[in-house]
Amino acid sequence: MSRIEQLIAELCPDGALFRTLAEVTGRGEQIRWAEVGDEGFQYIDLTSVDRVTRRIGETATITAGAAPSRARQIVRAGDVIFATTRPTPMRVAVIAQEYDGQIASTGYCILRPNQDEILTNFLAHVLGTERFRQYVEENQVY
Repeated sequence: MSRIEQLIAELCPDGALFRTLAEVTGRGEQIRWAEVGDEGFQYIDLTSVDRVTRRIGETATITAGAAPSRARQIVRAGDVIFATTRPTPMRVAVIAQEYDGQIASTGYCILRPNQDEILTNFLAHVLGTERFRQYVEENQVY
């Protein structure tokens, strides 16, 4: 029996409530480049997230006129992102306050945790597990 199974048996004798990601998260929004003028944004591309630390490292400043075609997703503090394209799987990060309102690549899935349903860091933990990686590999469509 795993440690989590032991905790569920001890703390939830009637069982734990399991929910799908869709039930406990919302989706991000897309930027409308034509509406932002010359404003600059930090761009979180697929190499910006460190696989080990799960933190956002180097980003580039982009504007509407120089934005890569994949630079379309607005992120908010507390969002959890994970890379969905090869060869960058398992790049998972929680969006820090400093990146609130910035732009991420469409190579990321952005999940906005419903705070009444799931803790942000728990969601990030689950998305970073080997079990989740295997699930994604088994179910992804090429």
